[in-house]
Amino acid sequence: MSLKRRKAEPQASKPLKVTECGYQDGAIRYPISDPLQQPSGAQYRNNLVAFSQYHNLCFVASHARILVHLPIYLDHTLPIPRSILDVATSNNAGFGYIDPGNPHSVNHLIVAELGVEEVVIAVCDDGDVVTYQVRKIREELDRHGAEYNTPGYISKVQPFFLRNVGKSAWGVAVHKEARMIAVSSNSTRIHVFAFALRDTNCNSDSRDDPNPDIDAHLLSSLEDDDWVRPDAAEQLKPFDRSRNLEIVLSSHGTNIPNVAFYNPYHPCTEDVFLVSTDIHAITYVWNVWQRNQVADLTATRRHYLGWGVLCLDPFFSRPAEHTGELFGIDYHRMTKGTIILTPYEMQSIPGYDARHFTLRERYENWGSPETLMSYYQAEDPNDLYWGSGESLAEDEEEEFSSEGHANISELEVDSNEENLEDGLSVAPAAADLHQNVSSKIVPDLSVKIGAAAKLLPFNVVYTDQLNVRLCHSIQHIGEVERPSYEEVICCSLLKQGLHPRDAHLKRLPRLNMALQVPELGIVVLGDQMGRVALLTVTRCRKDIETRIKTGDGLRIEAFLPFKWQEDAGQRPKTELLGVAVGPVQGHERTREDVLGENDGSFGTRMESTAEKKEIVIVGGGIIGCTSAYFLTRHPFYDPSKHKITLLEASKIAGGASGKAGGLLALWAYPRSIVPLSYQLHAQLAKEHDGDTRWGYRQIHCGQLSAKGRPSQTKAALSGKPANGESLSLNKRDGKALGKVTAAGLPKDLNWFAPESVRSYYEMGDPDTTAQVHPYHFTTAMAELAEQKGVKIVLGSVTSIDTANGEGVRSVTYEDKSSKEIHTIPASHVIVSAGPWTQRVYPPAPISGMRAHSVTITPSKPISAYAVFTEISLPPDFGNKDTFVKSKRPHSKTVTPEIYARPNNEAYACGEGDHLVPLPKTTEDVETDLARCQDIIDYVSSVSDELKDGEVTVRQACYLPNVEAASGGPLIGQTGVKGLLLAAGHTCWGIQNGPGTGKLISEFVFDGQAKSASIGSLDPRKVL
Repeated sequence: MSLKRRKAEPQASKPLKVTECGYQDGAIRYPISDPLQQPSGAQYRNNLVAFSQYHNLCFVASHARILVHLPIYLDHTLPIPRSILDVATSNNAGFGYIDPGNPHSVNHLIVAELGVEEVVIAVCDDGDVVTYQVRKIREELDRHGAEYNTPGYISKVQPFFLRNVGKSAWGVAVHKEARMIAVSSNSTRIHVFAFALRDTNCNSDSRDDPNPDIDAHLLSSLEDDDWVRPDAAEQLKPFDRSRNLEIVLSSHGTNIPNVAFYNPYHPCTEDVFLVSTDIHAITYVWNVWQRNQVADLTATRRHYLGWGVLCLDPFFSRPAEHTGELFGIDYHRMTKGTIILTPYEMQSIPGYDARHFTLRERYENWGSPETLMSYYQAEDPNDLYWGSGESLAEDEEEEFSSEGHANISELEVDSNEENLEDGLSVAPAAADLHQNVSSKIVPDLSVKIGAAAKLLPFNVVYTDQLNVRLCHSIQHIGEVERPSYEEVICCSLLKQGLHPRDAHLKRLPRLNMALQVPELGIVVLGDQMGRVALLTVTRCRKDIETRIKTGDGLRIEAFLPFKWQEDAGQRPKTELLGVAVGPVQGHERTREDVLGENDGSFGTRMESTAEKKEIVIVGGGIIGCTSAYFLTRHPFYDPSKHKITLLEASKIAGGASGKAGGLLALWAYPRSIVPLSYQLHAQLAKEHDGDTRWGYRQIHCGQLSAKGRPSQTKAALSGKPANGESLSLNKRDGKALGKVTAAGLPKDLNWFAPESVRSYYEMGDPDTTAQVHPYHFTTAMAELAEQKGVKIVLGSVTSIDTANGEGVRSVTYEDKSSKEIHTIPASHVIVSAGPWTQRVYPPAPISGMRAHSVTITPSKPISAYAVFTEISLPPDFGNKDTFVKSKRPHSKTVTPEIYARPNNEAYACGEGDHLVPLPKTTEDVETDLARCQDIIDYVSSVSDELKDGEVTVRQACYLPNVEAASGGPLIGQTGVKGLLLAAGHTCWGIQNGPGTGKLISEFVFDGQAKSASIGSLDPRKVL
């Protein structure tokens, strides 16, 4: 399935568009004629499928083997396994709980990041925990590709970590930054393996080793006897990582099917939080280093077996403007404040069906679930297993505040907990059917006890057999036994009625497959009966939160497979064994990106914030101003310890940052920073009233092909004729053009002459394209930074003292007004001088290209479009139709860009040139008035509104280009301690300014880029 958000005005948080990318029948994927390649199913396990996020690899666990597939693009199918991993066995392996005949069968398979190393981890029924490096598997495939022509090739890759936790292992989680692996088991304990660090200061760079065996921050010695289990009295110190620690957490009294770490988007504390749930539905939040519980999320009355758990970073919650966006369907509020989403309202969600698809196959004429239930009640109610076999009771009804929903009966279930200690495959008792089957059913609710304590920085999703609970605003335990929190409950999320002939499935309902896609704010939940639910984590505005008394929500987006897929025979009549989430082939992150992040541990970042920083930013364009802004917004910024000076030679936004078009697009480049920066633009506009302050708005964008008319422009000027060179600004790179889809001219794009238009192709809509006024945006960023303590100085930098490459010490500049020379101390210098970067820092391969533009007040208002044009000019265009006759010949086809701005202004720009060398400052830029007139003539030849309008500005600027094969921009460390480079953004500087500024703030305060993987933009590759 492919996911993207679709337009649904006026919603701020767009619903998901879910598309089937491919389907592959099991008989085709694993031919009966080839038994070697057929994976045998292992029932009653957790997730057995995982994708790599860095390589085009899919892992499937089959008993004690892992099949390695290379998915095929474009049809998204799996060929036969390229290799097979025989899961290694420890010396302490025990016996199997579920299948004694296959004790080493995998119970749970995941792929995760451990530091900068991606690993695949298998936890087994005999208690073994086996970890492989995904990179090593991929390298073996690449190195010995010819050997894999024989199906069933056994991989020789060895695990780098192998331990046993005593009894059947089930839950597994990884904390990337802390380098920890947590494993839960039937021993009722959680084992957390905290890897020692080779360099406790974490200043080592993995790139120093061209082929490191493992993450350079981890000790290479991982023998079994190297692990130390500290006693209960020992106080653990997060920064003391000189030894391998096995931390044991004990409080659960039964089997623990799942655990999850909180992996924060912006790690800024040494605390490591872990959430666990057991089959008695007891759910704890742990502080791993303190080895104690900080929250108990257990309901006071529990009717279901606990199965899944996730920790959600609120940073990724999608914004909601109203309750419809928050929940997606009608909701109910209990008197205690809990929000309830019931199956009755879920019927409007794509893919929802209360009946198992085998029921539809046999009883096509049956309508609603109520009709179905009534039919069975007339025979034998016990013949139909409804979901997990619960019985309904009419006790303790609650009043709802939502209009039209008065009473909802609570749901009770009689679970057979016999032999719970012997394994996790427990079947509930058979169901008794209640007569009032149409009642809206909700589970029992938690009793929440208030406590005056600080909130945990994350939310928790945990699941049982049927229901999903989102716990948010979670407080520490404090002085009371249990903390307070708020809840959103999705009742009976994937429950379906079963036919008696499918009674074998009645043991399977369990929401034990829980995944998340943080970047999209998506939660993926799978049930072993064969279905998957997609949910979006949402968060509402403060005013809505006050009204409905909740800030966070879950919006159910879709149920998979869709009904049409089931009708087409694409759902097998068997249980679901695995769900995986990964990037579309070709969009995986590269190891080069990860290693380029210069990842470090908590200790380095926390200790570095205590240092006094003298930060100097060179350049007052968009990159320098956004860097100043985000430095002052970083959590570690302290104006009493950190001094920030911004040096600008002429004036803020005096160059391209004040004269550019201001187009923002998700289809811009480079793709490593575009999504981050585009999102930051929206956040900045919302926080600082960007709509009115700098003209932020979402727009349409397209490419127009037109035939130019002889132009008699209203504007007249005198000046020198334009010279002959013409260079493209290259905004429409190959990837952008690839996104163009054929379409007719939109009705509201009515400011082009109908007789001129040949074709129109849409490049972007308001979901993917926006704009700002660059001058107003850049100066606003400077003002907002200045309000937080940044000192702006007008002066030209003459030198940067780097102590012969050892590290920056100071910056010397000439004051613009007094011409006096000043030297200021510096611990960090950020060179963001655009095309002037090389004059400040000579090794930087940055050059400048001149570009001209004009602004026009149209004769009447024009609609919000950015239009890339291709205009075919008539013969002798410009030699007889304008007041100033150009001596240079015009191309047969010209490509001016036209952006409609708020307040009835149009911006238009033309091709670039290298005819005039880069001047000393932005104030010395020479404007070729004839080139400006060419732009006016071009756009006037296809638009009467522009032809009859008033030209208000004629201007020129220089765009910064990277003179290297890798292209640009260049963002990050230069190899000189404290010297950072942020330049070479070409025509996308305004678009990528906020993202660059945020990344620069992370380099300064965190020592690494955290918000995006930008190893490909590392300046050290070209310096």
